[in-house]
Amino acid sequence: MTTSSTTFSVSGMSCGHCVSAVTRAVQQVDADANVQVDLD
Repeated sequence: MTTSSTTFSVSGMSCGHCVSAVTRAVQQVDADANVQVDLD
């Protein structure tokens, strides 16, 4: 089993709704993705 990690920098995120929107967008591309979004 191969594990990989990808980091994206998303500007303009400021709230929980932003976190949810980015999480949903990534999961639409890969439903099995383990998505972790950090506002920091």
